[in-house]
Amino acid sequence: MAEFKHSLQLSLISFILLASIAAHVTSARDIHNHSHDKSSHIIFSQNLLGTRKSHNIEGIHDVKTYLKRYGYLTHIGSQPGAFDDDLESALKTYQKFFNLNVTGILDKETLSLMSQPRCGVPDIFQIFSTTRRSISTWEGFKDPVRKALILWSAYSHFGFTEAGRDELDDIKISFERGAHGDRHPFVPGTGVLAHAFAPTDGRFHLNVDQKWSVGAQEGYYDVQSVALHEIGHLLGLAHSKTKEAIMWPVIPTNFVKGLYYDDIAGLEALYGFPYFQH
Repeated sequence: MAEFKHSLQLSLISFILLASIAAHVTSARDIHNHSHDKSSHIIFSQNLLGTRKSHNIEGIHDVKTYLKRYGYLTHIGSQPGAFDDDLESALKTYQKFFNLNVTGILDKETLSLMSQPRCGVPDIFQIFSTTRRSISTWEGFKDPVRKALILWSAYSHFGFTEAGRDELDDIKISFERGAHGDRHPFVPGTGVLAHAFAPTDGRFHLNVDQKWSVGAQEGYYDVQSVALHEIGHLLGLAHSKTKEAIMWPVIPTNFVKGLYYDDIAGLEALYGFPYFQH
């Protein structure tokens, strides 16, 4: 099985979050060749304007090819002309990356940007296992993890800042698959979303083979809610018997959860710190 890691290293000071994505080595010659590739400039037909999921028209295959080339889509599928779920998801990721309205529809602004000349290097680098399942990158998940850390900071004297490569760090957050060196492998079919280790270990691992989302989405797990739970473990909290608490050990898909009084009381009992009352 190929080894990979998308990681974030933090020290407990004041919080600035930056993600460190697994390195992709590209030579200057590769970049030069990509940047001058004629296929980096495609003029999309105006017939595509307003196209959305369930449509099947000429030109959709070109859109899929474009999004696949730049890292937003992992495969084109058996129906290259169909506007399917995968294309809608890829298009939303593209729109979010370029700060467009995230509609999942080929609107005028999106088509215009996609038709402009651009560098041929992908925006998102996908890494694949032997099953060809793509690994989630930090690109879409930095903000929810940031918010989870900030929320815990608001109720404690802890803060978080990025640790450089040569600096000591207290926390490491990463996406992992299968056996990943901590004697607690993610075994397919067990339903394990993530795990974290109590102080002073500081490791927090998300199972890359689960379906992750930002916010509530049918069939997906909210990254911020899971991060809130696992950061609680990083701070030393055990599971709660209170179902409303973030430290309750179970969370369904399509569900967003925040801190509860039981979580805050646990942190106060553990450290004796007063917390800021909102």
